[in-house]
Amino acid sequence: EERYLAVIVAQSLRLTRLINNVLDFGRLEQGKKKYTLARVELVSFLETLIRSQEVRLAEAGLEVRKDFQVPGLEVEIDRDALEQALLNLMDNALKYTPRGGTVDVSLEANGLGQVCLSVKDTGPGVPPEKKERVFERFYRADPSRSRPGSGLGLSLARAVARGHGG
Repeated sequence: EERYLAVIVAQSLRLTRLINNVLDFGRLEQGKKKYTLARVELVSFLETLIRSQEVRLAEAGLEVRKDFQVPGLEVEIDRDALEQALLNLMDNALKYTPRGGTVDVSLEANGLGQVCLSVKDTGPGVPPEKKERVFERFYRADPSRSRPGSGLGLSLARAVARGHGG
């Protein structure tokens, strides 16, 4: 019974993320997306988000490696939007990275008063001819039926990054 409940909860969370992606994408398309900025200590925010995904990542046989070079850094972000973008990137890592792989989350200052947040996995990657297209809405580099998705995750993640000056 517990296993079935875990599956139901995981699928409910996946559907919630999908619905939020579709709704947010609609707002972005209409120019109605408003970011609600708040001052946030970024490393704590990332640690909490990663901790919330540890079970899913561990079950998939993935290791998360963190490299946060700017402890204590406070930034103004829309917590919900950035969380959604990062969860989309984590979902991609879960879909495409084979067991035993890693997900690297790093944060570093660039010396220009900006920080670079990156999520990188050890999956097969995107073929060079498809790299720009993966950010198009509804585009899927691997349309295989074995990997569920809407083709909105990377497009939304890019929009959120740009909305935050990235």
